[in-house]
Amino acid sequence: MYQAVSDVENRANNIATLEAATSPVMETIAGLAIAGAVFISGFLVLQGGQMPGNIMAFIASLLLAYEPAKRLARVRISLETGIVGVRMMFQLADRPLT
Repeated sequence: MYQAVSDVENRANNIATLEAATSPVMETIAGLAIAGAVFISGFLVLQGGQMPGNIMAFIASLLLAYEPAKRLARVRISLETGIVGVRMMFQLADRPLT
């Protein structure tokens, strides 16, 4: 019984760690992508290769794509949580009655 409780606790800790790490990682990646886009687009505008309006449209689309990407990351965590719950249920169901 102690082993089963320990397994559940370890899985819950792993899920909590995954949930805590997802948001900062997504924020960092998004920040780096936006900074890179601004830097490269500024360089292209100064060189005369692009119009500022095109660059702003690209950056706006990049910012609009951020929230759906963040939701997809959260969906993965929800699926992992559900899978852990189903595994625990099957482990309990597969134990012989004593």
